[in-house]
Amino acid sequence: MKIVRAMAQDGQKSVRRFRIGLVWLLSAIIILLLLSIPANSQDYKNLPINPGFIEPKADEFESSIEFRKAQREVRERLSNSRRAVADAIKGGNVNFGTDGDLYFKEYRLARMTQSDEDSLSQLGVMRDEFLKDFFNYRLPERTRAPLIQLTLPVMQQIVEGNFHPAVRLNAITMIGLLDETAGNSNTPPLPSSDAYQFLKRVWSDPKMPESLKVGAIAGIRRFAEISRRGTGSTVLGSELKPELLAIVNGTATDQEKWSRDLSYWLQRRSAQILGFIGEGNDVVSAMTQVMKTDSEKAGRDNFWLRLDGLQSIANLKFEQLDRAQVKPLIDDVLEFAAFALERESKLIEASVDDLVYINILWGDHDLKDPDARPRQGGGGRAGDKGSRGGGPIGGIGGVG
Repeated sequence: MKIVRAMAQDGQKSVRRFRIGLVWLLSAIIILLLLSIPANSQDYKNLPINPGFIEPKADEFESSIEFRKAQREVRERLSNSRRAVADAIKGGNVNFGTDGDLYFKEYRLARMTQSDEDSLSQLGVMRDEFLKDFFNYRLPERTRAPLIQLTLPVMQQIVEGNFHPAVRLNAITMIGLLDETAGNSNTPPLPSSDAYQFLKRVWSDPKMPESLKVGAIAGIRRFAEISRRGTGSTVLGSELKPELLAIVNGTATDQEKWSRDLSYWLQRRSAQILGFIGEGNDVVSAMTQVMKTDSEKAGRDNFWLRLDGLQSIANLKFEQLDRAQVKPLIDDVLEFAAFALERESKLIEASVDDLVYINILWGDHDLKDPDARPRQGGGGRAGDKGSRGGGPIGGIGGVG
């Protein structure tokens, strides 16, 4: 069993760089697609920003002196309010005072609901800054629950309201990042139970758009991973196991009506969550089936789904497996390892061919001997009688 786990973990590490790149690429594509939706295609709702926190524009004043004065007043108010909130949190409470409350609710939260192009392009930045300022691991733990109670209802209102799709996706993403305790290098954070319950509700609501279901299952996956690393006996998401198994097996309700990309993405996330659950003969059977997925029959490259199956096998609770289940798992891991190596070999081969084609590499000589690369505009290496020379762009020169 240790061999199976080690092989699965080694295979997992060998392709991690591909997964990181893919995640960033998909994130960028999603953001670009969401931002491509015209904000004026319909009247989206937004939470109004308090006028006292909006910086004035120069053309609103008759003189530059009046403009700079008004600008200074707004910036001072922002600075003082920010300080009041920070001091209150450091003191272990959320009694921000009048300006602090307005700053928190009618500035920091309200900014993330605007549907103009500039605001939409900064949603990720605003979310990260908000979490850093108000849910920093250095801040007192006793303030986290009250802050969640201030933040979560607003995020829920956004998810369920007529806000811009990107704003709603940002809100459900933030909900999936709310933790009751921050955790440290030795102890994982404790996910917010209220946030988890809301994510499940969104996931199960047939009226919710696909983008929000994707955001919900991403948050559930994070909570499942964290709870698996924790000391509790129950992994969050375990109660969704029948539905997750159905998605992995392609038999979920109306799954045949889902877009191919959505079905594939949800199959991957479901497989990951099942791996964190890590127990049950049905989970082992599902992962075995995933590892045997045939790309040709599926009509797409299922490498990443199979990799998720491999990762899930590494996460299984091996002490609970029957001996009869171990041998097939070893076979599956070995088969995938051979498949992955062959696939990577072909990718490297294709990349080398591309580099040769655009004259970055000189045939395959650069790979064999670093000194074999012809010098620009000259012949081969000094003293190499009859070696091929390099033209001005590294092509084949004359005979020396």
